[in-house]
Amino acid sequence: MAAISGTTAAVISAVSIAASLAGTGLRMHAQAQQARAQQAQADYQARMARKNQELAEEQAREARRQGHDAAVRKRQEVAGIIGSQRAGAGASGAAVDAGSFLDLTMDTAEKGEMDALALHQQGLDRAHNLAIRGWNSGGQAQAHAWQADRLDPAAGILGTALGGMAQAGTNFGSRLWSGKRNSARLPFGNSP
Repeated sequence: MAAISGTTAAVISAVSIAASLAGTGLRMHAQAQQARAQQAQADYQARMARKNQELAEEQAREARRQGHDAAVRKRQEVAGIIGSQRAGAGASGAAVDAGSFLDLTMDTAEKGEMDALALHQQGLDRAHNLAIRGWNSGGQAQAHAWQADRLDPAAGILGTALGGMAQAGTNFGSRLWSGKRNSARLPFGNSP
């Protein structure tokens, strides 16, 4: 095999270093794009989690209101039933505030109030579950926001740049000190 001249070796070495640095530049660009994409994704997920939190909080308020309204409607319904019972008893000439008619009125009122309280509690339970969902969504939003804040494209680029320069230096050094000496001069004018 023929020996490589010093000029040819220097050109090969320079081309190798240039190709290595060009590859490093491309990797740095790709690293920056990837970091920006990850940051945008984390920001988007944080916004969606905030929207989910707001929606759950609104649904919780609505559930509390619906529970309250259902309890009020139930009490009104029971009041109507008691009124009908009293009217029927009064029409028959019986005393509505004594004896079995009073017992019937009290039983109806008690059962109606228990139903109203159960409806109100169901609304509160649903609201509590929705509030927990909102709290969880808020935690997710905060985690995604922290992730977006901690994604630093510059750090990834710097690591890629340093790695690429180290590789270029290693390639240059391995050619320079490989122990293969030819009769020509070494790259950059050094003689053997």
